[in-house]
Amino acid sequence: MTVFARSLIGLTLALSVFAVSVTEPDAVTATRVARGGGGNNGNSGGGPYGPGGGSNNGGHDGPGGPHGPGSGNGGGNHGGGGGGKPHHPEPSHRPPPRPYRRALDTLHGAQIADEICPGDAYGCPIAPAGSLSSLPNGLDDWVNQGFYCVDRTADLTDCGGCAALDAKHDCTRITGAKSVSCVSGSCVVDSCLPNFTLDSNSCTAN
Repeated sequence: MTVFARSLIGLTLALSVFAVSVTEPDAVTATRVARGGGGNNGNSGGGPYGPGGGSNNGGHDGPGGPHGPGSGNGGGNHGGGGGGKPHHPEPSHRPPPRPYRRALDTLHGAQIADEICPGDAYGCPIAPAGSLSSLPNGLDDWVNQGFYCVDRTADLTDCGGCAALDAKHDCTRITGAKSVSCVSGSCVVDSCLPNFTLDSNSCTAN
């Protein structure tokens, strides 16, 4: 009887050791499932109770599990919102590409005015109306003088040209004019102030 009892106890201990050896990998597996694996492109989700996986290539993090918070930009079903910071493109603060600067360095005066602004805009130097006799010469002169970009076909203060070179390009300076416009690069007087009469696109004092 004693021998039988000892055999039974030994069998019980053996079964316990076998159960532990079987359940340990499952516990590890459960932990791995709960945490969720990182996706190559940030698309892998989390396990039932864990956060979403990470991203190796800068993509969005995967969503969290049913009860876990999402990491990065994706939130879990019952967890908190994503902790990732949304990406917003920022303007570049780098200087103009060297080839472009070298191209401008070969130009002068009006050529630079035509090329220094984007699209069809024209560069005008910053200076009081009628104070300059010519446009800045080289690129360094333009940068030192300062400039702004205008649409010479419609800009009231630089209509048909730069007011810094000739005050006539500033339509708002027309004597006696109340309402003016810039049409195809020419100042047009629409109405005159009291005591002035509209006469051939100008205002004449009464």
